[in-house]
Amino acid sequence: MITQSFTAVLGALLVPCLLGVPLARAQASPDFSGTWTLDRARTDPALLPRSESAGAAFSGGGASDRLVIRQTPAELSVTPGTAAAIVYKLDGNATWYPSLEATARWEQQTLVITWTRNNVYLGPGKGYATYKGTDVYSISGDTLTMERATTTQQGMQKGKLVYTRS
Repeated sequence: MITQSFTAVLGALLVPCLLGVPLARAQASPDFSGTWTLDRARTDPALLPRSESAGAAFSGGGASDRLVIRQTPAELSVTPGTAAAIVYKLDGNATWYPSLEATARWEQQTLVITWTRNNVYLGPGKGYATYKGTDVYSISGDTLTMERATTTQQGMQKGKLVYTRS
């Protein structure tokens, strides 16, 4: 009697494993929605915005003192400061704007956004450039962390932006 019960339980556990059916469901993707304020003390100094107007250059490697993020299963909308929202598709397809191409993808509990910003104006007499970068978003409680790597003509700049939920 005990042997039959043990065999039945063992079979119920082993058959799904052998067939490749997971016993536990995958963890849902985190929700980054909210209003976020830059934590200047925990953000790498090289990435700190010089003024709130830097929010307009957010998609080109700049930072913003404030982010408003709205997330649906299909899209992530990031509004840096008073600049227009940038809407990323979360299905792995490219997001296109006049001078921005970006692709967002989930890697476990992080969101990785790879982007290229064309025609970045460098100033009078300096012309235009192309910036490339990767932003990795993660969340822990009321802390949003963005690991940012940006490549410009001057080389690679890496750093961390830390935001707290407002």
